[in-house]
Amino acid sequence: MKERVIMGKGEKSVLCLIDSQNIYYTPKKIFGGQVDFRKLFHKIKAFSPLTIHSIVYLVADAVVEQVPFLRVLTDIGYQTRMKLMWFENDVSHNTNWDDEMIEEGLRLMPFYQGVILVSGDHGFIPFLNKWSAAGKSTQVICFERDVSAAIVRCHHPVDFLDQDVIHSIRNRPGYSVRAPPPPTYPAALIN
Repeated sequence: MKERVIMGKGEKSVLCLIDSQNIYYTPKKIFGGQVDFRKLFHKIKAFSPLTIHSIVYLVADAVVEQVPFLRVLTDIGYQTRMKLMWFENDVSHNTNWDDEMIEEGLRLMPFYQGVILVSGDHGFIPFLNKWSAAGKSTQVICFERDVSAAIVRCHHPVDFLDQDVIHSIRNRPGYSVRAPPPPTYPAALIN
């Protein structure tokens, strides 16, 4: 029986977990666009000279065909995990990936030198703390206008994505956007 190979085992590599829901709405509301996952992939690669194993966690509408998008992500170099949105009595139910991302990230921790989290969600701080406590490097990448103040003041490096990872949808008929002001953080929270 062939042994299952886990990327990162025996080589220096970094795990990258991408919360697609977290990075979907900000570009749409603020920049009038969507994340270009190819540009995002190259941006992530620039953060580490090590091999990066990137996993995108997606929530999909059961009505919309996802196979072409999944194929594009795979061709770029991502692994994907997908959940289908589900409705009960015309109400959509929470299908976020946070718990599963944390569980998978902790399970894979022994095989990687560090973790890059693409999300501004403060719920991941205990997860990042566990990686740090194990002597592993941590990095947070997110949009500045969508980051939790708790992420900004935690002791993990935070880098912000900008418009260079966005492709515009502003020119589509019927699309309008009103950008909220950028967040401000008191100096006491940042230091």
